[in-house]
Amino acid sequence: MKGYLNRYKTKGYFILREYLRDESIPDFEKLCCPEVEEHYESDGVSLRSIYGLNRNPYFNEWLTTQKWIPELFESILGSDFYLHQSKVNIKNNQEGSSWPFHRDFPFWNVFDFIPRNEMVNIVVYLDDVVEGSGEIKIIPGSHREFLTREKENADIDYSLEGSASNDLLFGFSKKECLYFEEKYGVESTYGAKGSVLVFSPDIIHGSGMSLLDLSRRLLILTFNSCTNLPTKLSKRPEYLCSTDTKPIIWS
Repeated sequence: MKGYLNRYKTKGYFILREYLRDESIPDFEKLCCPEVEEHYESDGVSLRSIYGLNRNPYFNEWLTTQKWIPELFESILGSDFYLHQSKVNIKNNQEGSSWPFHRDFPFWNVFDFIPRNEMVNIVVYLDDVVEGSGEIKIIPGSHREFLTREKENADIDYSLEGSASNDLLFGFSKKECLYFEEKYGVESTYGAKGSVLVFSPDIIHGSGMSLLDLSRRLLILTFNSCTNLPTKLSKRPEYLCSTDTKPIIWS
């Protein structure tokens, strides 16, 4: 595991391929329930994401039994941490299904008032992620370099559209993306169902539309250290910013 953590520090991410067996992978149909928040593509029909999985008893029961999570991430998050955001992203075969290059932490810092990046993203592959399926692309090492103009992020106003659509806030211009891509390269995060991707909220990442006739689904969990609690209440809805900051009790 030490090698993975070293990679996390230097590249900003790592993948545990086919890490979970079928019986440990949550059932997408059971994750969908009336309590979760559904977001659709611009066509109003294609499901883009579901948020607020912590409202679903099936999900909560699944999460607390995943003891590999505290075993792997205590060195990053400390012994106590909570689930700040939970969602499933679905990749569709249409142009609007993309997520442009961005960092995650500005959303939580600027809008949710979390002071430091003592957080981690964990992505569980609910389907095979192959070339052309709208795989997440990462610019390795970009979590260690920030543009001067990113200091202006603090002045950006919250919008729901800018948090959950392809018209995403905290993005980068084509020129800025080219700068990072030429300096650090771009790596794709392929993996079979049950693989686990771990990445820093400061890493620049994004994904295009699916070119295949499938909708690949990724379960994305964002954890925050209990020593890094928000300094005030966020204006964002609870399904984007959980107000339950009690440490997870693992069963």
